Amino acid sequence: SQHLTIIGSSLGGFYAQYLVHRYRVKSVLINPALMPLETLHDYLGENTNFYSGETYILTQTHLDALLTLDIPDPCIESVPALLLLDKGDELLDYRVAVTRYQDCAEVIIFEEGDHQFQHMPEALPKIRALYAR
Repeated sequence: SQHLTIIGSSLGGFYAQYLVHRYRVKSVLINPALMPLETLHDYLGENTNFYSGETYILTQTHLDALLTLDIPDPCIESVPALLLLDKGDELLDYRVAVTRYQDCAEVIIFEEGDHQFQHMPEALPKIRALYAR
């Protein structure tokens, strides 16, 4: 469908990037974790789910699987993309996403905020406009 739009935040942005590349659909990436091997390496071993309290083990095999989904050059001609970033993201360097998407996405950078992205009210009109294209 022409309105199909994939929206992903953080690691979901990484997965969205892969799906967009594979299926050629519009995307909205919000503070995307585009280099998860670097950011997740420190979490190898036992971890606790933030929401459920369940424990799980993150292994190198999991990280290797992520590497197979990486799209270092994500630009696809004529596939609209919107990139929403907070400069204050405490987990990710917003400049990584800017470098990857500056030539093929509408990039909106908010001066304030953090990885949770507090700017959804301001971003929603842009998301709706992309969806409607």
